[in-house]
Amino acid sequence: MTSQDLEKLTQLLKEEEILARKELGEVAVADPASGGFQPIPADYEGDVREDDIAREATITETNTALEQELKHHLEAILKAQEKLKTGHYGICEKCGVEIPIERLLAMPMAQFCIDCAG
Repeated sequence: MTSQDLEKLTQLLKEEEILARKELGEVAVADPASGGFQPIPADYEGDVREDDIAREATITETNTALEQELKHHLEAILKAQEKLKTGHYGICEKCGVEIPIERLLAMPMAQFCIDCAG
């Protein structure tokens, strides 16, 4: 992997991190007690009707699912960034072969080569 490849991948991971944090901020709030995030609960504004409760419950459930998915995505990004810093980036975690640059450019947080990912 060339230094230009590493620079490009570093930039891609930074952009992915910014986007993941932005999206996470739309469905969750930081939880200082745990150091993690908590899904944003539904906001019952004013009079509450039965259909409002159902809609707001759906919103809360959706935010919870999105928060979990985005949290895992952000963790994968941060793990890839750490691997870049330590020189272990781009190596398949299962078989130890170098992950092709094309795969990393398409999915910069890839942990496995194509053979092991399947």
